[in-house]
Amino acid sequence: MVQRMNKMKTFFLICMTLVVVDVSLWAGMHLRVGGVSTVTVDGSSFSTPVLTPEASVKVGWVF
Repeated sequence: MVQRMNKMKTFFLICMTLVVVDVSLWAGMHLRVGGVSTVTVDGSSFSTPVLTPEASVKVGWVF
């Protein structure tokens, strides 16, 4: 049983050394340059901002 546990620990350590964590950051801004500033949908009125920020963080594992 001890030998099997040692093999499992060794396998786990080998797998962990092969895994690389990849972090991808992204950001953007959307600028309204023209058009109407209010939009009507189903009787409701919405105002669109001049600047719309956007951000994303993605975390992945590369094997």
